[in-house]
Amino acid sequence: MVGQQVCLLMDVLSLDYSRAAPYGAPEDRTRPAVRGRLARLRDRLLRLLDVQGGGADGPPGDEVAAAGRLNLLYGYTAAEILLGLGLVAFVTVAVPIGADIASASLAGTALAGTTGGVLLWTMFGLMGSVRTASAPGGSVHFTFHLPFVGAAMILGGPTAGAWVALLSTIDRRELQSQPWYGTLANHASIATAAVTGGLAYAIVQGWLTAATGDERLASFAAILVAGFVLEGVASGLALVTVKLRDGLSWSGVFGVAVDSFRREVLLEVALIWVLVIASAVVGWWAPLAVGIAVIWYLGHGQVEGPDPLTGLIRKRTFVASADRKVGWIRRGILPGGTMLYIDLTNFHVVNNNHGHEIGDAALRVVADRMRLVFPRSEDLLSRLMGDEFGVFLAGLVSPQVAIRKAQELLDAIGRPVPTPIGSVDVGAAVGIVVIHGDGLTPPAATTLMLRAEEAMYHAKEEGNGSSAWHVWSPDDPAPFISRTGDARELHPGS
Repeated sequence: MVGQQVCLLMDVLSLDYSRAAPYGAPEDRTRPAVRGRLARLRDRLLRLLDVQGGGADGPPGDEVAAAGRLNLLYGYTAAEILLGLGLVAFVTVAVPIGADIASASLAGTALAGTTGGVLLWTMFGLMGSVRTASAPGGSVHFTFHLPFVGAAMILGGPTAGAWVALLSTIDRRELQSQPWYGTLANHASIATAAVTGGLAYAIVQGWLTAATGDERLASFAAILVAGFVLEGVASGLALVTVKLRDGLSWSGVFGVAVDSFRREVLLEVALIWVLVIASAVVGWWAPLAVGIAVIWYLGHGQVEGPDPLTGLIRKRTFVASADRKVGWIRRGILPGGTMLYIDLTNFHVVNNNHGHEIGDAALRVVADRMRLVFPRSEDLLSRLMGDEFGVFLAGLVSPQVAIRKAQELLDAIGRPVPTPIGSVDVGAAVGIVVIHGDGLTPPAATTLMLRAEEAMYHAKEEGNGSSAWHVWSPDDPAPFISRTGDARELHPGS
């Protein structure tokens, strides 16, 4: 069952410098001054967001690499915008809108003719902003726009598809938080995909009709091919942005694509075909009915939503997502990963002294600070239960960097936490487990969580009430965990 993550519009162009910095690089370095005004604006934004710097243990070349990658990201964003808008202008002048997008029953209205048909499908596409869902990590978002773009692309050709892609793929999240150039690049990239898919449909449909003489079979196959082309180009352009922003390897990008999009792509292509047939056979209102039904399903699907208090993914989703990452590690696509288990050490004092409402406010602040420490799209952040959190960092295989990130998290959590009654103090214990893809087969996510939890109890003991971290080792004595969940002793029988 596909649940909420049905249709894809990649929100990947927020261009936050923290998302462009790999975990192997220090984040408190001096930025080159050559980027001028834009760099100063970016640095001011980071200071407003209170992004904490790391240590100086990263390789010296990482600063140059991160800065170069950020410049590439800006250049790639500009190229996406120019390509998409240029293609829209070209097909508008050179390729007439196909007559099939017009509805005879709407004659005499503002929605009559081919131009009215484009307007009608644009309004259909705007329904996509009613329901959105985020993939684990929060920087890749799924919306319900692309099937309407694909249907307009089939019925009206590349010109109709391009304009529907450019105008209908907006959602309220873009208006609230995205820079104008990121929003424009998102829309331009989907317009590029629509033009490409529309051309693919015309070529395949004509070739198969000539080869088989069966126009219906040719149209069916051409719709499928065009749908996959639309999906492939739109997702491919977005994934390049993810790679540049997050510093992923191509294997890591491939893992993100397969993990997140394999079922959604199939469903979207099927929906394109359904919308085309509904419009051609039933009438203009049939795609509207299909869209409303799918939106209702998205709102009542069986997929587990995020934790309502913190917005982080829940434990079941976290374990399933981490298991998929472990699968890629076993296949050699990812080099390894790091599991963190976090427990707030004196959170019960906040609840007991000030009540659960203040405790909930503190948990929200802790979750926000976790997102700043672990901003990459492939970072999995979860509220496991109560005041316990889990983090899985795909690709992080350096114990030194893992320790540095854990210390950054402790420093972030340890700062005074603002609440409606004033600031409160919260500490944490962090258990760390680092796995490599070479050697023994990496264990399942549940085993990694158990080991990280054991390391967390060691951190509690070693910290003696203060914030601390501990890296799991097979030589660690197993902690004795009481019914209340506290590690009472680390050496049973002593």
